[in-house]
Amino acid sequence: MTFFFLDTSTKQSFLSLVKNGSVKKVSFLKGDFSLSKTLYPELLELLPAENLSLLKALFVGLGPGSFTGTRVGVVLAKTLSYAKNIPLIGFSSLELAQKNSEEIALLDAKSSGIYVYEKGIVQLYSEEAFLEKFSNSSLSFVSLDRTPILEKFPKISIEERVPNPLSLLERQKNPPTFSLEKTASLEPIYLGNLK
Repeated sequence: MTFFFLDTSTKQSFLSLVKNGSVKKVSFLKGDFSLSKTLYPELLELLPAENLSLLKALFVGLGPGSFTGTRVGVVLAKTLSYAKNIPLIGFSSLELAQKNSEEIALLDAKSSGIYVYEKGIVQLYSEEAFLEKFSNSSLSFVSLDRTPILEKFPKISIEERVPNPLSLLERQKNPPTFSLEKTASLEPIYLGNLK
């Protein structure tokens, strides 16, 4: 089975083609202002248009992260899903850092605090609230970009990871099926949507 992964919400933006349980191709993208110009050509280089029909499902990162970057990726994934009737599965971009669901994934939310992905839920914490809840914790923290987190919280131990689409596949419980309603209702995780 062939799956395609797309995440454009963080500095670790990437495209990945996974076939029969192994990563066949991966392309890391600059998560900057050129993303909207380079994303589609990179996709076609990784997965020529005639091979789109071979996909069992598309996986798209919903954020949190860059507002524009996330929208660009989600719109492209929805367009491909609609056009080719390919099942579309959204995931939190923070899941890509986890090897298992016991780890807590973190992402810097700039002046708003820190995003925390724990037990399938993305939450936004102020710096004070994060320290209050997690400072004496023995939990395992991971991130796709730990540098800004360590600047805010120099005493926590955090492992930096590269995106891992295989861990997402392993956690899938049901085989993907195409649903127009599900594709249409897929929405990015924006700062305003979090509590």
